[in-house]
Amino acid sequence: MIYKREYYKSTNYFSCDITPKRVTQYYELEIYDYGTGCASIDNILYPHNQNMVIFSKPFQERFTIGSFNCYAIHFTCEDNEICQILSNIPDCIIIDPLIKKQLLNLYELTTIENNLETIVSIGRILNIIKNSNYHIHNEITHNSKIAMTVKEYIDNHYQSPIHISDFEKMVHLSVNYIRKLFLDCYGVTIHKYITELRLSHVKKLLLSTDLPIIDIAYKSGFSSQSHMNYMFKSVFGISPLKYKKMQIGTQ
Repeated sequence: MIYKREYYKSTNYFSCDITPKRVTQYYELEIYDYGTGCASIDNILYPHNQNMVIFSKPFQERFTIGSFNCYAIHFTCEDNEICQILSNIPDCIIIDPLIKKQLLNLYELTTIENNLETIVSIGRILNIIKNSNYHIHNEITHNSKIAMTVKEYIDNHYQSPIHISDFEKMVHLSVNYIRKLFLDCYGVTIHKYITELRLSHVKKLLLSTDLPIIDIAYKSGFSSQSHMNYMFKSVFGISPLKYKKMQIGTQ
């Protein structure tokens, strides 16, 4: 049964850089047209590629980093034998542009209605994907796990001083390579990601506590109040104190 068929633009639904984690309810077939980050399926990151095809299955955990556009079909299947076949199709593949053209031609034959032509076209699309030789390489999976290790460390320690050498010791790779992996997977530098987390925490403390500005700076991971003030104003255009007054004034 077809649940969704649309040309999906993430910016029409989300304004954030990272979409909320969710558990899939349907088979989700997505032929990508554009992307600036990566897709995560069961904690494996797949960098966006204009020739990428995602095929996620029910009960997988997904989220996306960055914006993207894709041709999407989400559907259910109640036939156990077919479900077994679908389970063997890779979650993500990179296809030849000519094969992508074939897939899009078949996509155009589908509709939201559950007619025979739609079912046959989806079956042909999945068969092409299943037999494709352009599967995502293990190197990408390995690199994404390294990037996720670094990200998880940052998420848990951004309120404390973080040094790039911490990551070097953690994953036993050079600093420059770690920076590249993180940028490739998340579309943002390590420094910018840490700064965004800290500034987000500053905003939270400004609105939920009466702590002095200097205490908020230290509790958010900044080395000084002046550094926090500088970064806050650089990003938001106003000082932390003025931001707090403005937000309180609108409540």
